[in-house]
Formats: sequence, structure tokens, C-alpha cells
Amino acid sequence: MGHAQTKYLSPQTADVYQDMYDHIEKLNGDYDPFPSELETFHGQTLRLRDDNGYLVKRHRVVNVGKDENFYSISDSYSNYSYINLAMFC
Repeated sequence: MGHAQTKYLSPQTADVYQDMYDHIEKLNGDYDPFPSELETFHGQTLRLRDDNGYLVKRHRVVNVGKDENFYSISDSYSNYSYINLAMFC
């Protein structure tokens, strides 16, 4: 069985997404901070934030003995700007 190791920013580190977390907490408080890195099933460490603390949007994930793929993630909730604005304003 594999394992996963997730690392979050330390509480002393300023988080560029803190305003969004504060807004969500006012709505319902149901969120987990976005991690800074995680470990895949095969032990590959993926840095999810760049040196400035922002989301890294494209990742190369290696599935040992099988293949490798590129995955994109987004810091937007939706492709529709209006929905993003309604969610985070």
C-alpha cells in the first residue's frame, strides 16, 4: 500500500491565499488550507506552490513502470468569472 505525505505552510508564513480563506471561513468555515507540497503514491514530491507562495499550475507526475503525465490545476473555482467573483467576494 502506498502513502501520502502532505506539507502545509507553517503558521508563521504569510499565505498569499489568506484573504480567500478568511472569506470562506465567514461563509461556513469548511475548508482546508492549500498545501505547499505533497507526496504521490510512488514517492514523488510535488511542490504545489512556487517560491512566491502561488499555485504551480502544471505538474509532471511519474507512474513508475507505467507512464508519465502532465496535470494542470487551477486556482479558479470555475471557468466563469462571474461565479468566481460570487464565490470569493
